[in-house]
Amino acid sequence: MDFREFVCDRLKGAGEIRAKKMFGTYNICLDNINLGVLCKEKWYLKKTAAGDRYLKEKGVTFETGIKGNSYIITDFTNEQFLCELARVTCNELRNLKK
Repeated sequence: MDFREFVCDRLKGAGEIRAKKMFGTYNICLDNINLGVLCKEKWYLKKTAAGDRYLKEKGVTFETGIKGNSYIITDFTNEQFLCELARVTCNELRNLKK
């Protein structure tokens, strides 16, 4: 199983998850909403206010990307936590599109 398949497998409990090939990397999409990109064994999940609230509530912090617009996720052990973070992020991004 490659990294893309591994991440999708860990997130399948969040909903319809898929990896979309994009310029040599993969975008991770949940219910057709792009959540972020996989690159070098890391998932750069888009940073949102809902994600910030969820992480604060759980007492978790992640390193952020260069511009501070993504969380850098390298630990995929807590599947339930990651699925919920993906869901709250997806919901906010979907609402921003409206």
